[in-house]
Amino acid sequence: MSGMSNRVPDHYFRLSSFVSLFDSGLPILVYHKVGQAPFFARRRGLFASRSLIARQLGELKDAGFEFGTLGTSGMGRKIVITFDDGYASSFEQAMNVLSDYGCKVLQFLVSGRIGQANDWDGTKERIMDKVQVTDWLAAGHSIGSHTATHADLTRLGERAGREEIVASRKCLEDT
Repeated sequence: MSGMSNRVPDHYFRLSSFVSLFDSGLPILVYHKVGQAPFFARRRGLFASRSLIARQLGELKDAGFEFGTLGTSGMGRKIVITFDDGYASSFEQAMNVLSDYGCKVLQFLVSGRIGQANDWDGTKERIMDKVQVTDWLAAGHSIGSHTATHADLTRLGERAGREEIVASRKCLEDT
């Protein structure tokens, strides 16, 4: 058990366990779904409550971290916040919290599911629609590509994998 005290936890719940690690580079926090995990959710760790996100952002800001973007450089404590998959809950539940803390976020969108529900984890969570994506960008946040269909790239051949990536980026640029 004595070795466990030096071990960094798998998930960030309190800053104290991560401060030395966060100070050693450019940390990136990845969120997925905002809200309570449904009872049947297979991966409950993908859900973060609005209050948890607010507490974490407040804790980071109080500790002197600035919210940056990928490619951020310069002096001081910086941290990047991202959301994966483009869930509508990140738009509906987190936008005000992000604004309260002056946090600009990069949202990785599954381009072929915009305005639909996810079909990859059984929760059928809604994905942001085009209006929400436009409002997300207007609020100063960024978007990035997270494949066209959320296919498992490790199970695709090189050609199909490349198409997932290239088609997603093209779709987002065209939209």
